[in-house]
Amino acid sequence: NNRIRRWKNIGHWSATTKQAILSFKSIKSRIPTPQKSGYIKRHIGCRTAAGKRIFDPQNYNSLFENDFVCPDCLHCYSRLSAWDYIHYALDENSFIEHEETKFLVDKDILGFPDYPEKLKETQAKTGLASAMITGDGKVNGLLVVYCGTDFGFLGGSYCMSSAEKIWRAAEFAIDKKVPIILQAAGGGARMHEGCSSMVGIPKAHVALTRVERAGLKVITLITDPTLGGVAIGYASRGIRLFEEHAGNIGFSGKRVIEQYTGHKTSRDFQTTEWLKEHGHMENSFKLKTLRKTLAELIKE
Repeated sequence: NNRIRRWKNIGHWSATTKQAILSFKSIKSRIPTPQKSGYIKRHIGCRTAAGKRIFDPQNYNSLFENDFVCPDCLHCYSRLSAWDYIHYALDENSFIEHEETKFLVDKDILGFPDYPEKLKETQAKTGLASAMITGDGKVNGLLVVYCGTDFGFLGGSYCMSSAEKIWRAAEFAIDKKVPIILQAAGGGARMHEGCSSMVGIPKAHVALTRVERAGLKVITLITDPTLGGVAIGYASRGIRLFEEHAGNIGFSGKRVIEQYTGHKTSRDFQTTEWLKEHGHMENSFKLKTLRKTLAELIKE
């Protein structure tokens, strides 16, 4: 109908070329690498809840069990890349990026200072054309449409190209009659696009509502961090699975809240455990069993 056509045309983005993408495209992982001893160097400033400094190295296997979050001070050793989550969520080598979205890139509509340069630097650093990547994949042999976000791409900030990619991915899910999985990460809307980036929030909601009305499942993976425009946008939809031991999940960040209220928050504030304790979440996932968890949800 006319309403859907209007939403489909909302937003501004650019298209790049295959040659341009090949100049930076690569699969990059941010999973920490253990030393031969099976340990990794402890991060600077690690302290217990009582304030005692800790210097000894971390056991890699224990850290992996805790999803790379320090059990002593809740420091996150690494925010995983979009490709890392694809590795844990989907069957090996099953992800095929959508040709219709892989060439979509961000557009400098405001002439924001140094924005084009920042985009090029971030593309080289992450190996991605934009913060979001979409494609078809399989979860234990079950076909799905998958949208992944990389926090390393300008903080995973939500922008008009992200909204457009979600819109097209939702259409693919409806056409193929398969569930859509969205891995959410990001600190909010892209400031370089001003208020225009906020238009993409309702656009994603409309797209995902269409998927649900088609009788298909929308599954959202809430990872560290999920804040601001990301949290109130696509991260608030469907069956939500919260990454265990994740932190920084909410609307405003911890430091902003502390500065505004003038009060210190608790040590575990905005972590998955805190959200569960206060009734803000039901379902969670561990990285190593994510694929199994998703397969069970899809089959329900």
